[in-house]
Amino acid sequence: MRVCFISEAQSVHTQRWTKGLVQAGCEIHLITSSNVKISGVELHHLPIYSANPFIQIRNIIRIRRLIYKLKPDVIHLFGLFAVNSLGSMWLIKSWPRLVISVWGSDVVPLNMKESIKEKFIKSYLLRKGKHIVAISQYLADEVSKYVNESQIISIIPWGIDFDQFMPSVNSNKKNSIILGFAKRIEMISGADILFKVFKLIIERTDRDVHLKIAGAGAMKPSLSDFAMEHGFDQRVEWLGWLSDRRQVVDFYRSIDIFVMPSRRESFGVAALEAAASGLPVIASRFGGIPEIVLHNWLGQFVSGVQSDIRENRISAWRR
Repeated sequence: MRVCFISEAQSVHTQRWTKGLVQAGCEIHLITSSNVKISGVELHHLPIYSANPFIQIRNIIRIRRLIYKLKPDVIHLFGLFAVNSLGSMWLIKSWPRLVISVWGSDVVPLNMKESIKEKFIKSYLLRKGKHIVAISQYLADEVSKYVNESQIISIIPWGIDFDQFMPSVNSNKKNSIILGFAKRIEMISGADILFKVFKLIIERTDRDVHLKIAGAGAMKPSLSDFAMEHGFDQRVEWLGWLSDRRQVVDFYRSIDIFVMPSRRESFGVAALEAAASGLPVIASRFGGIPEIVLHNWLGQFVSGVQSDIRENRISAWRR
């Protein structure tokens, strides 16, 4: 089977999907704006969006010509981010075997603010999909607001690499407790909630508690000032953005509890990575997170993804 993907090659999710289909015997072509090479995948560097409408029209014409030449059995629009423009409506017009995968914020805006134009484009794109793939039941329910009853919606959660994310073989003999947070340091991720709760933890326990922050974002200066003002800045370690997967694995192995106090989350892959690393997870009860983080118990199967982790204690973060 020949499948033509339209997505960003630098995304780990794009890489996992395309590599998996290559291993299954599919011929994969990827139309992308980046030059990241993926083993076994034929890359076509053809950006879709351009602020210049004439350049965008030219790009779309080139992509349509390429697709007519390839004659793929399936066209997979992997996320709506790359095609969220008026020009992209013409790009997918008349494609009969179109599969669309949605990731989260391409359907549910992070700030919940959406113009009439953006909503119109999203509705048009989703209605053109023969088959829609969502990463959680929560997101599938959101998609159902835009599509008709004849369209198929399937749920395929994000996967993780269990050869990378696994409990550490080294026993933790340190006396301190380290909480870990890995997300953009923004209001949407609940970083401010974490710092307020961390302050309360310090005030109410004699244990040596520390906090590791993996990420970057606009709230870092204000949170850093908050920690300094309340006298616990020496307990906070700022790791910055971890771009390498090895760094992410080492981060999980360096902490004792993972926290995800997100105000909005369609899936929460970090919680799944943390659980696979043998960590208890404290998370907000929102969106797709409850499909992964089960209160007081993480079962053998999590959102259809098999896990070998047993008896992780999970608590729900109640706002």
